[in-house]
Amino acid sequence: MRLSELSKKEFSQTHSRDLLKGGEPLVVRFERIVSDVEVEGTLIVDALQTRAGTKVGIRQAPGIEGRDSLSQVVRGSDRVFASRPGDILSFEAAYVENGLAMVGKATAREHDGLVGRAQVMTAMARASMSRSTKKGAAQHLTITDGDKAIVASSIDEVVAHLRAAAAREWPGGNAGLIMRDRERNTIEFFLSKDYDESYLAEELEAHGTLANGKLELVPAWNVPMGRDQLLREIDPRKGETKSHSGPVTQLFEHESLRGKQGFVPCVIVACDEDEWAFGARTGRRHRVITGVQPIMGRVPVLASGVPSAVRGKERSNTILTLHDNAAMDRLAAQRASRRPEPAPEERTAALRNDTRDTDNDDREHGTTGGFSLRRR
Repeated sequence: MRLSELSKKEFSQTHSRDLLKGGEPLVVRFERIVSDVEVEGTLIVDALQTRAGTKVGIRQAPGIEGRDSLSQVVRGSDRVFASRPGDILSFEAAYVENGLAMVGKATAREHDGLVGRAQVMTAMARASMSRSTKKGAAQHLTITDGDKAIVASSIDEVVAHLRAAAAREWPGGNAGLIMRDRERNTIEFFLSKDYDESYLAEELEAHGTLANGKLELVPAWNVPMGRDQLLREIDPRKGETKSHSGPVTQLFEHESLRGKQGFVPCVIVACDEDEWAFGARTGRRHRVITGVQPIMGRVPVLASGVPSAVRGKERSNTILTLHDNAAMDRLAAQRASRRPEPAPEERTAALRNDTRDTDNDDREHGTTGGFSLRRR
């Protein structure tokens, strides 16, 4: 390559990075491959001053390569499962050039590697900080349903609402509640093998939490991140890290939160995955988040500020699911028929995510901490 051509290429990539930095997320339903460098998709949410439902041409922005590039996720490789027409594709950022959406890295998406029932959702969610230890890598996503919030005046009502959350199929993981009083002092509680509904009832009783008035209850779920999503957050070559704020975590942070993570509207892809612990399969499958992408340019809010149906002046967010049971079963069968045997496991040996219940104790957000209400 001539020096002048190299200089032009470097300028193009630098210019593209600047445009992506000021761009916005893009979520589409993949429709078809137009050419070797272009695909067509239908917008799922408004983006780039264009309404949802509009068909758009999509190309890869210069300088984006690797497992999350457009060509890799659409065509697949021996290390990356392909997405097919009809699948949902999300991109971290996009900008418009010559009437086309120029996209950055792919994030939350459907693909042939999803095993069993897989669901696409939109909801208010918050990523925890991540960590990588000898047991494995771990990160969790907390998902809320503000539309299903209620006001409770007794411990029985609190327990009943917790049971209702646990009975829902999606999003899965450990069900729980965000509990807030009139001053927005907040407790977060999630079920686990060490903390059941009896523990919650006893703590509320012992601390007299309901003695001074009613509590607002917002259903919430704490779900571990899957292997694909963890690779976007943690570089397994860098060894052990604790309380790490990587590229994914930073999407949920803002200077106003002073180092904490907050909730923003997201597109979420969830499925079941083999559970790993201490470098080996446990023989069980569990629900994970295989992809998450914030979809609006909103400032993250703490649990105390999550909009809900109880707060009439605020627009709350419910959990919207894309697929019904019949569609999930049909898609699962189609993916299984296309998947090679044995299924490739990308860098599994280097990245063993240990996401057992013991890792579900999200202390920085007060998941099961003391029951004297305080602002979060």
